[in-house]
Amino acid sequence: EHWPDQAHGLVEDIVSEGVLLCRHNFGNYVVQHILEYGAEDHRRALVRDMVHHALALGCDARAGGPLTKAIAHGSAEGRAALARALLADKRVLLGMACTRHGHAAVQKLLELCDWDERKEAAEQLAAHAGKLQTSRYGRAVLQCLPDGFAVQAACGGA
Repeated sequence: EHWPDQAHGLVEDIVSEGVLLCRHNFGNYVVQHILEYGAEDHRRALVRDMVHHALALGCDARAGGPLTKAIAHGSAEGRAALARALLADKRVLLGMACTRHGHAAVQKLLELCDWDERKEAAEQLAAHAGKLQTSRYGRAVLQCLPDGFAVQAACGGA
């Protein structure tokens, strides 16, 4: 009988600490679950906070899962804002593309974002195709580049 109110309060507490939990060994799974199955207002709040801390999250190995879920299940506006924030520092996307969990977020970004964000991401990644080619996860990301960029990447990224 009291479960819905108790659960709502608990989720509110989790959302308020969402960025910290994104970087936690086990807390990141809780955040992923809320991003995938939570109420729209909770997802929106988490994505908004993730946008403000996107560069730090992009550099954290544990935050790749929550970033992937935010891109996959966030609103179009939230997804675009998160993509722009991740693209702000050219080193972040490249670093993510070479990690176990980060590469999935980069692949989702290339799959689901609007053309402008996808184009910017593809340009940043294609410029470092040589480095991506040496990484197991980087090679998987190269396969997701739009056609014109995949040719460019194969022909001579540094």
